[in-house]
Amino acid sequence: MSNDIKLLWSVPAMDGDLEYSTGDLTLDKGLESAVIISMYTDARAGDDDKLDDPDDKRGWWGDLTNEYDDDRIGSKLWLRARSKTTNETLVLAKKDVKDCLQWMLDDGVAVRIDVNAERLARNDGVVDVLGIELKILQRDGNVLAMNFYELWEEQFNGL
Repeated sequence: MSNDIKLLWSVPAMDGDLEYSTGDLTLDKGLESAVIISMYTDARAGDDDKLDDPDDKRGWWGDLTNEYDDDRIGSKLWLRARSKTTNETLVLAKKDVKDCLQWMLDDGVAVRIDVNAERLARNDGVVDVLGIELKILQRDGNVLAMNFYELWEEQFNGL
C-alpha cells in the first residue's frame, strides 16, 4: 500500500492540517487520512436531500472536473450535523459513511467495511450524541478500527 500525507484532525476547529516531523511531512502508512478526507469532505447534496438553505448544496469543487458522475469525494454527514439523534439519523449516518467509503471496496483497497452508528450518552446519562464506529478489513488482512463523534462533540461537551 502506498503512503499518504498524514492529516491531523482538530475537533474544535473541525478541520485537518498536515503533520510535520523533523522538517518533513509525516506519512500515513494506513488508511486513516483517506478515511478522514472521505468522511469530512462535504459531498454535494442531491435534489432529494432536505436542506436548511436550498441554495447551499456544498460539495467539493474538484468533483466538477470528474470524468465519471459516480466518481465523487466526500460524505453527506454534514447534513446530519444539526439533526437530533433519532433512529432515522442513525440509519442515514450509517448510509452516509458506507457511501463515502465505497470507493475503498470498488478499488480493492478494502475487502469489507463495517459501520455502526449509535447514540452516545453524556456524563449525566442522557443519550443524545451520534457516534460512529468503523472497521475496515484491508486486503492484507489488517483491520483499521476508528471511532468518530467529532461532528457532535462540541454540542456534547456543552450540554
